[in-house]
Amino acid sequence: MEDNADKLVVAKYYDSVLNAELDMEVLKSNGIESTFTSDMMVGIFPLFDEKERGISLLVFEADLDKALQILDEYHHSMPVNE
Repeated sequence: MEDNADKLVVAKYYDSVLNAELDMEVLKSNGIESTFTSDMMVGIFPLFDEKERGISLLVFEADLDKALQILDEYHHSMPVNE
């Protein structure tokens, strides 16, 4: 039986590396490891298609719910520029 704790899953899609890196830092500061697909990974792993979905933020499956909650809380706490 496969252990899903080590499986990487997509937490969120982005159209900017900068936004993906920002969320990676938010997760890191909360103890969650993450990575994202980049142009280089798209070339190496064609299953990552940025044209269709954007840049993918990946987390371990065991951390997915917590990561989504942290990112949701972070983005809802940010002031909106008017």
